[in-house]
Amino acid sequence: MNIRKKIIKKLHNNPYKLISVITGAGVTAITDMLSVPGASKTVLEVIVPYSKSALEFYKNGPIINHVSVKESQELALLAYRRGKNYIKNNEDYIAISCTAAISTIPQRKGEDRAHISWTNGKEIKSVSIYLSKMFRSRISQERLISDLIINSIAESFGIDLKLDLNLYDDEKIIINR
Repeated sequence: MNIRKKIIKKLHNNPYKLISVITGAGVTAITDMLSVPGASKTVLEVIVPYSKSALEFYKNGPIINHVSVKESQELALLAYRRGKNYIKNNEDYIAISCTAAISTIPQRKGEDRAHISWTNGKEIKSVSIYLSKMFRSRISQERLISDLIINSIAESFGIDLKLDLNLYDDEKIIINR
């Protein structure tokens, strides 16, 4: 069994539930989770407000700091608050968000990046990744962000396994406190 599937099986055998909101990139992490039996025990809701108008509708307001740590934290907190509407019996749950800007046409002037945040309602954690424009295709960037999301979910669930991200020299991860 590969490490990704092993981590996801551990996620599905964990008492925590998951709510996610993903925009820009990272949805492959959810596809990976849904492809392993037991996903209905873990995944409560997945929202993908991909367009600007969909994201503004989800947030119930304008986008001010798009593709930023602040936005990813706002989305995680919003998802967590939504979860209170349908969580039963005081179940423990995590809300995770990702906001990303990856390879596109025409090539973006700014950095290809993603910001991932997660909360259990008591604390919020965030991680940012800056991606190689030279060595990574859009698909490769999507896979890397999705693997970082899986690692973040595993960390939030208290699982100590991690996917090796195999970063290039021009890529970096920043833990935001």
